Amino acid sequence: MNQTLFKKNRAFYKNRNVLTFLTFVIMMTFGAKANSQIVINEFDAAGTVELKNIGNTTVDISNYWLCNFPAYDQLSSLTITCGSLNLAPNELITVEGFTALSAAESELGLYTTSGFGNPNNLLDYVEWGFSGHQRSSVAVQAGIWTSGDFLPAIPNGESYAYDGDGDASSDFTSGANTFCAENDATAVCEADGGTLTGGPFTFCVDGNADNIPAGAITLAGNSGTNNQIVVTDQQGFILGLPPVFSGPDFDAAGEGNCYVYNLAYEDGLVGLTAGANINSLAGCFSLSNFVTVYRNAPDGGSVQIAGGGDSFAQCAGQIVFDVEHTTTAQFLSYWYIITDDNNNILDFANSANTNTLDLSAAPAGTCRVWGWSYRGLPDPVVGEPLSTLMDDDCEEISDNFITVYREIPDGGTVQIAGGGDSFAQCAGQIVFDVEHTTTAPNISYWYIITDDNDNILDFANSANTNTLDLSGAPAGTCRVWGWNYRGLNDPIVGDPISTLTDDFCEDISDNFITVYREIPDGGNVQLLGGGTEYTGTAGDIVFQVEHTTTAPNLSYWYIITDDNDNILDFANSANTNTLDLSGAPAGTCRVWGWNYRGLDDPIIGGPLSQLTDDFCEDVSDNFITVNREANNVCEADGGTLEGGPFTFCVDGIADNIPNGAITLTGNAGTNNQIVVTDQEGNILGLPPVFSGPDFDAAGEGNCYVYNLAYEDGLVGLEAGLNIADLEGCFNFSNFVTVYRNAPDGGTVQIAGGGDSFAQCAGQIVFDVEHTTTAQFLSYWYIITDENNNVLDFQNSANSNTIDLSAAPAGTCRVWGWSYR
Repeated sequence: MNQTLFKKNRAFYKNRNVLTFLTFVIMMTFGAKANSQIVINEFDAAGTVELKNIGNTTVDISNYWLCNFPAYDQLSSLTITCGSLNLAPNELITVEGFTALSAAESELGLYTTSGFGNPNNLLDYVEWGFSGHQRSSVAVQAGIWTSGDFLPAIPNGESYAYDGDGDASSDFTSGANTFCAENDATAVCEADGGTLTGGPFTFCVDGNADNIPAGAITLAGNSGTNNQIVVTDQQGFILGLPPVFSGPDFDAAGEGNCYVYNLAYEDGLVGLTAGANINSLAGCFSLSNFVTVYRNAPDGGSVQIAGGGDSFAQCAGQIVFDVEHTTTAQFLSYWYIITDDNNNILDFANSANTNTLDLSAAPAGTCRVWGWSYRGLPDPVVGEPLSTLMDDDCEEISDNFITVYREIPDGGTVQIAGGGDSFAQCAGQIVFDVEHTTTAPNISYWYIITDDNDNILDFANSANTNTLDLSGAPAGTCRVWGWNYRGLNDPIVGDPISTLTDDFCEDISDNFITVYREIPDGGNVQLLGGGTEYTGTAGDIVFQVEHTTTAPNLSYWYIITDDNDNILDFANSANTNTLDLSGAPAGTCRVWGWNYRGLDDPIIGGPLSQLTDDFCEDVSDNFITVNREANNVCEADGGTLEGGPFTFCVDGIADNIPNGAITLTGNAGTNNQIVVTDQEGNILGLPPVFSGPDFDAAGEGNCYVYNLAYEDGLVGLEAGLNIADLEGCFNFSNFVTVYRNAPDGGTVQIAGGGDSFAQCAGQIVFDVEHTTTAQFLSYWYIITDENNNVLDFQNSANSNTIDLSAAPAGTCRVWGWSYR
């Protein structure tokens, strides 16, 4: 039997007058199927599928699957219209409900099992609308479909029926459905569209006429009374019916793809008009294969480094990388153009040949990689500006470019943020910021921490942080270096830093930051040359001191107290080791050593014990006793004041010490006078009673209230003078401190730094800290929602730990509140 005799046309299945003959033909030709005795016999867009057993044995197909990626249905889950899933030879089964199909485009595969990517599981396959659906390649591997083949869209209200002859689109014909009955035809049509050879053709849509050259397409093997060249769009709509292949001007059609066919047909063909769809042709006809014409306007599109990104840094001398691009003009040439950063052309490469660019021979510098879409133009000219590739109608440069930084590694210099190359802090709380300089800013820069023998302890990427936290490190000395590199492995802890200079693409900084991690040690104090007791005449006491400590890089101050260890004065040993107590009256004082870092100055009048509150401070193990002897005998005694200290808020409202809040005992002398001084001893007032002065009017600051007992003849007791300049027989009581603060909310932060914090609801406990110039006013932490409505509060004097564990998911804020 000549199988070509039974290739059917799209329209010839509409009449069914020769059922007996056609049934015989189908039975004779179904054997052309390559893999299976179960075949797809008919289907429509509504999801109705008819299968046929063309073999000699009964097959249970209940576990078979229908596939239109990504939709899959097992036959047993669909509605059976006719037939049985236990399919006998030459019997049909029709199922409904596979709704994944559409008329415009779909694929339909019949599988024995759910391994849909395995060609051994695929029995039959057909696709329409376009070629290349998800399972098309599986069908090609299975040998039951041809790559690039496809049926036109399913005509409205019709189905596609199989003619029993092979595995091609030409073996399916559209027409009124015959589900549950054998497929049939009314006549044999001998028209053959033949075979076209030539193309595909690509034209640039640039306003210039584009025609297929004469003789570029040849036609062979066609037969039929009439032949017509047909040009369609991708949906099958007829764009033109030219007399010759070289006739149409494809530039005038604009962008898109079209197909050129030869149509062979007999008289009586219906539907062959421009604007109609070839799927609607009716009569005896046959279409040849088609030749594709691609019509692209140039589109430079965009370029990027393979995988993403538009900038790339590497050490000069070893730069090889892949690029990729997007363009709507996929059938025009696309080249990569390399320019300097002034857009002068340095080199170029055809993307059809390679997507890998090798700039290893280029010296240090910056270049750009552009995309260039074009057709039929000469190569770019090295040295000319990029703008020369925008002169012609059929060329366009990409909308963006890739920047390539070619750099020579330079470790440069490192320093503490703000300046300095050494830093001392108490071990256990060392957090500091660093910064660096380099001539190669686009390659990686890391901070390398070594011991003082240059063995690597740790490292940090400057792209992630410039803050180094050494809080977990014990006492000792370390160094912070800079390392500039590209494409190398991480440093190895324990290796010497010299291992970071082995490769040509790495360099260590010219200097390092020294970090001293010390445990505070007050050590011992003594008089210069030895001894711990000094006696001199009040008004003429100047002496030198010295100290020992195991933490020499922390601050060391000399603290002067009375013999009850209340702080009178202090001096930084970095500035002087000479103490001048000439202004002090007769009495006894002590000189201590204080070793610390990062704390506030001592508070005059406060106890020495306040200088041991923090873990980063320590007072000396001993003290120097200083005896200040009087020049003559004076019996005046200022007595003892009890009360205070007092803290007032400077807010424009009068602040007075309450009556009876200060009591005086043990005073002796002819005269007594209340004296108010500032911290330097300058007399601010001489009130008659302790409750007299309005301290609010004095503004912010601290002052001292004394009782002065004296004998007649005292000189210098006047407002504006200093009590150190008093002359005569006198004696001061102890002082009561008055703190005058204006409220200052200052700033709040998470302990250790930062102003934002995220954690899972139900387990949020964290420490906060604050700064304020009003250290003697109350300071509370106020918790609000994100609309600043107060949710809770907490006195910082009681705790700096905030516990939000009971709070639900949400966002809140923690403020500081200074008040009195």
